[in-house]
Parts: sequence; structure tokens; C-alpha cells
Amino acid sequence: MVTTRLTHNLDMVAAGDVEALAAGVTESAKITDEVLRFELREDLAVLKDHHATPEATRQAIYRLGSRLPRILWVYRKKAFVYFTGATAVGTGLEWSVSTIIRIFLGAG
Repeated sequence: MVTTRLTHNLDMVAAGDVEALAAGVTESAKITDEVLRFELREDLAVLKDHHATPEATRQAIYRLGSRLPRILWVYRKKAFVYFTGATAVGTGLEWSVSTIIRIFLGAG
């Protein structure tokens, strides 16, 4: 089911979507360990690669879609101060999660 949705929605990964996901990866890099940070950046690079196969793109979207929402949840739990208006840290991660949800649901 997820593969079918992502196959259908691959065309929806527009430049703006990639920018939103890049912002999420940037925010995640501030709080994740080195291995996860590397993998997130690797998936983002696949999305930016116009020569990547559709399967590689689907896998990258799926991994980002499963990881970024969890990172946002952990981030909010560990660093609540960032979400009380003291700073703008976290905004990119929130936008990336909403982008992932839209891609997964096919809301266009």
C-alpha cells in the first residue's frame, strides 16, 4: 500500500518539497547522532538527484517519512524551550513533517 502511494506521489516531490525536507534534515542534524545525520543527508541527496531511480527516491521518501516525525516528537520533548517562541529552531523540521504527510497522503 505504501509503495503504491509513493509510486503515485513521486511526481509530487517538487522543488519546494525538497527544500522543506532539506530544512527538516538541517534541524535534525542539530540533535541526532552522527550515523543518523549521515543517513538523513544521504536520503536528501537522493531526492535532489534528478538521475536517481524511482525506487531509490521512494525509499528515501519512506525513510525520511518514518524518521523526521519521530525526530520532531523527540525534539519537542527534549527541547521544549525552542517551541515557546524563544527561537525559531524547529520550524524547518515541522515544515518537513507536514510535507512528508502531504506526499504520503497524496493531498497535492
